[in-house]
Amino acid sequence: MWLWQRAYHGALNGAVRRPQSKTADCKSLLRFAFARSISKMRFAAAWRGKGAWLMAQDISTEPLVSVIVPVYNVAAYLREGLGSLLGQTYRNLEIIAVDDGSDDGSPAICAEFARNDARVRVIRQENAGLSAARNTGLQAMHGAYTAFLDPDDAFRPDMIETLLRALRSSEAQIAACDYDICRTDGALTAAKRKKPVRWKAGVFPSREALVQLFSGGMGLSVWSKLYDSSLFADCRFAVGRNYEDGLITPTLFERAERIVSAGRSLVLHRKRPQSITTTASAKNMLDWFYAREQLERFLAERIPAVFPQALLERYAENGFRGIMKQCMRLLPDNTPEKRSARRQLEQALTLRSRSLGDFSFLTRAEYRLYRISPYLCRAVWSAVGGRGLH
Repeated sequence: MWLWQRAYHGALNGAVRRPQSKTADCKSLLRFAFARSISKMRFAAAWRGKGAWLMAQDISTEPLVSVIVPVYNVAAYLREGLGSLLGQTYRNLEIIAVDDGSDDGSPAICAEFARNDARVRVIRQENAGLSAARNTGLQAMHGAYTAFLDPDDAFRPDMIETLLRALRSSEAQIAACDYDICRTDGALTAAKRKKPVRWKAGVFPSREALVQLFSGGMGLSVWSKLYDSSLFADCRFAVGRNYEDGLITPTLFERAERIVSAGRSLVLHRKRPQSITTTASAKNMLDWFYAREQLERFLAERIPAVFPQALLERYAENGFRGIMKQCMRLLPDNTPEKRSARRQLEQALTLRSRSLGDFSFLTRAEYRLYRISPYLCRAVWSAVGGRGLH
């Protein structure tokens, strides 16, 4: 700062000299005062420019974080989602909005944000699905770290800053956070929120984090995490499949040396009737089953090196109950697609029922009730909040 102070006084003394004569007339004194005020104004402008330059330098010395936003017909929610990124306390962001062939107002909103903020980049492609849009973003990103935002969700203002600080201080490659579930079609910030989804906080080596992941101590979703971009060097989302988070997250956890869980809720996650996880379509149910089978195979192949046998048994029982639940969600199976999907799930349920004796009493009771009447079993599940008898 002292260099600028010297420059300031030097500029005033060198460029504007006070009349030395005691008999200086009034006009000379007025000219001196005017010139001095102009010099001060010029210096203030220069100092503001210097401050802006210093701020830019401070941003550029921080690592670039790429945030990938897949966009498809979400005009009603997109402004809040993108706005939450522009309002991040961490400023050195590359925001990549991948428009996956939207035919609503989403492209215009993306273009507006890109015009107003140079950090926003828009890529438009033919509709190919959520996984393909995320892969396009991964191909185009330049950041040392990567995050994902679903376009109908929103980040809290310090989400990136908090996770990046946790990641760097713990020398981890993945940082995870908790999140709030918001059941609303309106503004997330004004929505009534359920109790935050809490994960176990701390720093975990890869093996321990994987155990947490498969035992419910951490979530499979990619939108609640910040990643070292090197993890995606030759790793991409499975194109054409829903529930793609569950297919890629265990692989990323296995590649990382350490995973840190921040222990704070930093994402507002919207639950809406039209979302993938709440739509009981035949494709969604079969994609869920495919993802579940892949996760069970991943777990089984790493016993006992990573996972204990007891964890696989619990996971298999939960999978059995999950298949039963998806069969009930497909009722009434009044379309050829639903009948075909339910037939496949029923076959898997019958095959797995051979291990029914290894399951808990409550799971056996649920299955027997399901065999008596799937509709009655569904009514019981609904009466207890969709959790079944457990």
